[in-house]
Amino acid sequence: MAGSPVRALSAMTAQALVTVAGNGMLGVPGIAARTFGSLAHAGISVSLISQASSEHSICFTVPEAAAELAEKELRAAFATELERNEIDSVEVLLGVATVAVVGSGMARTPGVAARVLGCIADAQVNVIAIAQGSSERNISFIVNKTSVPKAVRAIHSTFSLDKVGGGRTARRRGADVILLGCGRIGQELLSQIAELPSNDRAALRIVAVLDRNGFMLKKQGFSLRALAGISAHKQRGGSLKTMPHAHSGAPTQSIEHIASHALTRPVLIDLSSGDTRETLLRAVAHGMDLVIANKIPLASDGASSSALLHDARKRGRKVLHEATVGAGLPIIDTVEKLIASGDRILNIVACPSGTMGYLFSELGRGRKFSAALRSAMQLGYTEPDPREDLSGRDVARKGLILGRLIGYVGELTDVAIESLVPANLRDVSLADFVEQLESLDQAWSERVRAATSNGEVLRYCANITRANVKVGLVGVPVGSLLGSLSGTDNQFVFTTARYRDNPLVISGPGAGPAVTAAGVLNDLLRVVIS
Repeated sequence: MAGSPVRALSAMTAQALVTVAGNGMLGVPGIAARTFGSLAHAGISVSLISQASSEHSICFTVPEAAAELAEKELRAAFATELERNEIDSVEVLLGVATVAVVGSGMARTPGVAARVLGCIADAQVNVIAIAQGSSERNISFIVNKTSVPKAVRAIHSTFSLDKVGGGRTARRRGADVILLGCGRIGQELLSQIAELPSNDRAALRIVAVLDRNGFMLKKQGFSLRALAGISAHKQRGGSLKTMPHAHSGAPTQSIEHIASHALTRPVLIDLSSGDTRETLLRAVAHGMDLVIANKIPLASDGASSSALLHDARKRGRKVLHEATVGAGLPIIDTVEKLIASGDRILNIVACPSGTMGYLFSELGRGRKFSAALRSAMQLGYTEPDPREDLSGRDVARKGLILGRLIGYVGELTDVAIESLVPANLRDVSLADFVEQLESLDQAWSERVRAATSNGEVLRYCANITRANVKVGLVGVPVGSLLGSLSGTDNQFVFTTARYRDNPLVISGPGAGPAVTAAGVLNDLLRVVIS
């Protein structure tokens, strides 16, 4: 903690504040000497002294048990001045406490006093008197004794005195970023951060990287080169715990360790693909904002996802998850703004899967199903196991997340899902599934021909209302909005009370690490800027 401005905090209770005040004190030598001389003569110790520059008053604290004696001695010492009204009063306020913030690094460090008093004000604690020595190593102030716990907690929190490296004055902008998962999207995110303008790039420090077995932490922030090495290690199938200077542990344990260090505006980015609900709850409990690209925590059972969002709101933490639905498209933002403006969303029809969009766009051009799916896998459009996409579960999760935003109260098990994976291929290994793709070509060619004969193309869609969520394959007219989609483009059609006759449509790229990372980066910058 070398160089930390604030090193310690103390509170002294059972104090009384004594104030000697009067217009006759102005410019009169010896008032202070007589005040403290009389107290010394009575054997009373003084712990804090504060005098206004106008010399109109002087106040100090004494033990509460000595307050009555102090008042008696002072009234005797200034009996003549009191009688002549040169001193107006000798007042004693019982039930106060002295709080002291101490640190040798406070000297010549701007802003420490401002942060101390600012956090006290935010905690709704009134400061009765304050004193700071010219050495600038101590700031002491008087509060009501009932306010001591709030004052102490506020200062502890503001200066992270309960954490490793606490006591420093925080940077005005920026965030310490923790990555949960560092695969293809994480690698692309790091590349996009490197391309930011220097001011924005400097505001983002990647201080920790986690996976399911361990973590790496560098409080000063990893260099881009070091992060590239971590990402390459992960791409080769390595675990973080096997890297030099890494720690082993489950994600929840990793969060506990990372949170024990003093961080500036910590943001946890969930780029993983597993059930991270407990990890996210721990992060929120430790004051972290969340940026989520992982759909599973928000598409889990309603009680759990609601608990996460409620806990974040209660603690004043942000949860942004644009990438869970539309990658880099502003879908969540649009829904939230429509609702905030008083509009009522009646229906959302979406093609929210770039994987499915690419697949059926290629089928419509006459390409075989097996070739189109292998191409999607090679281009990084699919999940590691493409059956996760073909099963419809990915689209169902996106539909469920959108549905819950507009009032749907069901679970993932309530969503009607049409799986495109034949029953006999659902439980075989990934290698066996890929090897048998050609066996599906004829059936898909027939479905495409049937749709073409009706002037339609095939699209895998989600239909979302407050009452239900359905996902499955549909035929749509070639010239329709959904029929015009090509490649990995997503499309979301919002029918609302205000956009009833002419629905609001958002289209754009929706698959691949680049656009997903762009959505994550946009959310991250929103957290930092706010």
